[in-house]
Parts: sequence; C-alpha cells; structure tokens
Amino acid sequence: MARCPSCGHESDLDTYICDNCEYKLKEERIEAIPIFTRPNIRLYKPDNRFKRIYKVINPIKTPIAFRDINKKKDGGGPRFITWFNGFLIGLCALAVSWHLDIQLYQGVELTPMSISFSPFAITWGYKWVAFLNSFIIFLCFFIFGIIYYVIIFKLYNFAFGLAANFSVQLDGLLAIRYNVKLKKSKFNDMISGKSRLEKKTGIEGETSFQTSQKKDFMTKLSQTGKNKIMTYAYAPLIIINFISFLLIAIALPTTTLANTSGVTFSSISNTMSDIWSSKLWMILDGLQLLGIIWVACTMSVAQREIGNTSTTRLLIGNMIMALIIGFTTIMLRPTFGANNWNIIESFTS
Repeated sequence: MARCPSCGHESDLDTYICDNCEYKLKEERIEAIPIFTRPNIRLYKPDNRFKRIYKVINPIKTPIAFRDINKKKDGGGPRFITWFNGFLIGLCALAVSWHLDIQLYQGVELTPMSISFSPFAITWGYKWVAFLNSFIIFLCFFIFGIIYYVIIFKLYNFAFGLAANFSVQLDGLLAIRYNVKLKKSKFNDMISGKSRLEKKTGIEGETSFQTSQKKDFMTKLSQTGKNKIMTYAYAPLIIINFISFLLIAIALPTTTLANTSGVTFSSISNTMSDIWSSKLWMILDGLQLLGIIWVACTMSVAQREIGNTSTTRLLIGNMIMALIIGFTTIMLRPTFGANNWNIIESFTS
C-alpha cells in the first residue's frame, strides 16, 4: 500500500496516480517527453469524441486526452476512427483512378465537361458514366476499408495487449482493479498474470476499484473499456492516411488507356505498370511504418492510463511489437525489395 501525500488515501498495487485525488505519486524519466507526460490534474468535464481524437493526434495533448477517455470511455470515437480511415482508403483508391486517363469509353470519346465556380473554372475529362465508375470505385474501397480496419484494429489490440501483458501484466492489473472474474485456465492465467500479481501483492481482487458488493463483478476484460481506450490510440492513422491520399493525388504518374472496349484485367495491369512501379509506393509504405511507431507511443499512454502503471515498460513492449508488425506487414512488401529488407525476396532470388 502507498499513502497519498495529498489526500492520505491508500492506493493499491504499484500505482503511479492516486486512485482518489489523482495526485502523481511517482514520476519516470520518460515523462520529460511531452507525449509521455503524466498530467497532474483532475478533469471534471469530458470532451466530445472529436476533440478527444484531435488531442490524441496532438502529441502535447495526448496524455490529457487519454486521462479524459479513461474517465468516460465511449464507443463513438473508436467507431468514427474506423469509419473515417475506411473513408480515406476509398479516397486513396479514387485518387489512383484519377491517374488513369481514358480517351475512349467503350469506343465513345469522352468530351470534356466544364463546371464553373466563379472566379474558378474546373474542367473534367469525364462524362457522368465515368463519374459513376469513379464513385463505384470509391464505394467499394470505402466498404473494404471499413472491414479492413475493423479486422486490423482487433488484431492490433490483441498484439499490443499481448505486449502489455508481458511488460506489466496489464490484464492481471485490470482483473484485480475492476474485480473481473476471469475463466480459470492455465492459458488465461499465463497471459493475464493475475495469479502472479495476487501472490506478489497479497491482494485477491479486494481493491478500491471493486464494486460495493462482492456479487457485482465483471466477467470479461472488455467490460473495463480496455478495447475502447486502445482503439482511440489509432487516431494518428487518420493523419497518415490523409497524407497518403494527398501524395497519391499529386505525385502519382498518369498513364493513358486508349479504349475501354475489350479491356481485360491483364491489359489494365500492363497499362498501369508505370503507376504500380512508381517509387511513391515506397514512400507511402514508409509513412505506414511511421504510423505504426506513432501508434505504439499513443498505445503506451492509453494502456498506462487504464492500468495506472509504468510508461517505460509499456513503451518498450509496444515498440518491440510495432517493429514486429512493421517488418512482417510492411517491410516484406515488394516496394522494399530493392533495399534488401525483404528477406523472403532476397532468400528466393
């Protein structure tokens, strides 16, 4: 037990913030970096989901954002992050289609159609049929993007959660603090570390976070809001995907398709070879790698707030996991083959 010098409250486990008055009990060296600073303030009015997302993206306000999210966890913010990233995937696919200059559509010339917005004039080389095709491309990839990020965020939550369990036994901390009755199994106990923590501290679920009656307990860790606060950590991907969209729209080379009549998938791929071989894709993959490292930082702050535990240990575990994810999902792509980072390509060549 640690007694708070501000209010005299006894805090359970190896806590860094007083459970009662939120006074900072411990400080780590890494907190000198703004994104990892542990705020010594007490928040009263929760922000809306959009302001929370903005603060998560802003490195100076990231700690305050997760302190606020931890006080009142909501599902609206995580849903918006998922849907908006899917929307940006749709825009990226649409931007790629802009660089395919179609001269004849089913043998019919696409006469320019001008739309004037005084004092500007925008000229489009597409009729409404081509516009409809572009909209279908956007819609398909928008839906694909939503499904993709729903799946990828669940996988990332599992991966970063596993890293946190090895670093600080986060699931065990939450199970004790929130009085979660986990299913008894050797695997669950090995992953959560709950039994090890109980033996170390001599506490068996009897904490200040426990509900007033012993019969009122949770049966799943998800009921603590763990997944909601962790999903907020993916907000930086909005910036990464938006920058990717701008780069695709501006820097991708344009290729010409003479006629869509009789076009096959193979012929389109050959026509767009200049687009697919562009060095821009390496830059975009580098941005995605930067995004994963950024997410590892915000994820460490998110897990720290819900677990009231060490930032440094969480960051080390999450950075290792981010490098594993980045290497297996990004560096093994063909775009990095020229730099001999693709072990599979180097080994088989």
